Amino acid sequence: MTATAATATATTATTTQPTTTTLAHEDEALDSVLYRATGSTRGIEALMMTDASLATIFLPAGAVVPTSPLAAAPASINTRWVNLWQ
Repeated sequence: MTATAATATATTATTTQPTTTTLAHEDEALDSVLYRATGSTRGIEALMMTDASLATIFLPAGAVVPTSPLAAAPASINTRWVNLWQ
């Protein structure tokens, strides 16, 4: 299966926004699946809390990992300097 074939889009009846899912490679960690699919690991804590089967060290091959458009959005970057010794 190619990397492009491993990503699918499905629409659920309960939500109006499409949910994007990505299939995990064998012994791949959840953070690496999210980074591969969205370019960020944002939202990993919420994803692990909503689906306990994803809260393992290594995912089995073909595990379905839901990735939402919210997780793909870049986080705002704080450009303020912080002085730790004030």
